[in-house]
Amino acid sequence: MSLSKWNETRRELQGMEDKMHDMVMQRGEASELAMWRKHLSTSERIRIDKKNHELGLYLIDSLPKQVLCILLTNR
Repeated sequence: MSLSKWNETRRELQGMEDKMHDMVMQRGEASELAMWRKHLSTSERIRIDKKNHELGLYLIDSLPKQVLCILLTNR
């Protein structure tokens, strides 16, 4: 294996490790948000849901898992 190929492979590996780290961190943040959300009042939850709907964030839930994976890997 040539030195340039070796360096390219190392960069790819580092990129994959960085993506994996980001995904782990996002999962942790999501669970923290879920725990925090339990302590909100009903009216506050409704307000947040309305804002998410206005922003179209509900559409993310309807995307197939494959599409979400592709979107995350192309960041």
